Amino acid sequence: MENRKLKLGFKDDFNKSKTISVDYPKADLNNQEVRTAMDKIIESKVIETKDGKVSKVDKAYIERVSRDEINVNEII
Repeated sequence: MENRKLKLGFKDDFNKSKTISVDYPKADLNNQEVRTAMDKIIESKVIETKDGKVSKVDKAYIERVSRDEINVNEII
């Protein structure tokens, strides 16, 4: 089973980083959609680091987490 997370990285005026995670992003995201969403987040001024509001886009990526279940209740 594989879970996907969209990671959005921002920086404040002091170059401090803040990353937010979006669980279960749509599969067909493109660069423009992500950048537009990140610009809107900056404009909203709701995300901040300990030193202030985020003011710059830093990076964005899809994180894939894979998990293989182990049946510990099955006796060999």
